Amino acid sequence: MGADAPFLGPQPDYFAAEADAGIAAVRAQIEAMPVPSNTYLLAVGTGDPVAIDGADWTSEVLAPLRRAFAFATGAARKLRASGDRGSIVFLLPSSALLSDGPPSARSVLLRALLGMAEALRAELGSSPVRTSIVFHAVGEDPIELGARLEHAVAERPMYSLSADLDGARIRGYFAPLFAAIDAAGAGPPLPDIGPMAMVYDLDRVGTRRS
Repeated sequence: MGADAPFLGPQPDYFAAEADAGIAAVRAQIEAMPVPSNTYLLAVGTGDPVAIDGADWTSEVLAPLRRAFAFATGAARKLRASGDRGSIVFLLPSSALLSDGPPSARSVLLRALLGMAEALRAELGSSPVRTSIVFHAVGEDPIELGARLEHAVAERPMYSLSADLDGARIRGYFAPLFAAIDAAGAGPPLPDIGPMAMVYDLDRVGTRRS
């Protein structure tokens, strides 16, 4: 998705959807592909960080998000129909996990794609179809990135972090969030709401479950 997506060499089964294609049309294209594949890769580039105020949300967020959803769900249906073990890999910029700039339309899209990948992983959790997320850094060696992709496809569902997502940066990003959560729970306890709490204990109040 985007001309700046990582180049990983020739792609014999490269799939491209029309910019204005709807979800059903893209999904049908993938399901109708004559040669089945056991691996589907959604590669996303960094893109230009357009400021929130000047963003065209339809073209910069909604349209690519729809194409990604159509691709991922079409690939999942194709793999489920074949009954074979397969993988869907989201190749995302490291900024999808840890934003490295001010808020932008692109950062919203990347975070939404990360959430989509996690939702797909949960949906397919009990199936033989695996969902992995591989993060890439700007200027990363294509050979090293290709090796990480091969590892993600060969192993169980996983996160594969690029070199710029080191422990110090991850801790620095999440530490303030954890501190805010701890501070929010450090106040006085909530008041006892009495019998209203019993509404949720169906066994105790004798309500038959359907």
